[in-house]
Amino acid sequence: MGIKARMEKTTIFKRTRSKLCEDHINYLISTDTLNEWAHASLKERVKRFNRLFSEVKISVSTLRRLYLRHKIKFKFIKRVKKEIDFTDKKYNELFIRMRTLVELSKVFK
Repeated sequence: MGIKARMEKTTIFKRTRSKLCEDHINYLISTDTLNEWAHASLKERVKRFNRLFSEVKISVSTLRRLYLRHKIKFKFIKRVKKEIDFTDKKYNELFIRMRTLVELSKVFK
């Protein structure tokens, strides 16, 4: 077996077609999805995507390359703290309980 025969066997095929269609890519790079998944790691994001779109399975490296291709960086994803509305009964009770505990801790100090 000569060098020519070995070279013919080891042909490398470059993948030219992506397994993600435009709908998948648009979903992954949409600002709504990025903001909703801001707290999740790449591994968790891949799990969510694979559960949502069961016809396509992607890996962490595929998602990473997609983000790099579209220049998406984690520091550009805005994480917004939820505003607490104290008129809501649940938060009002928590606030009153917290305030009484602070006042009690000052008294017994």
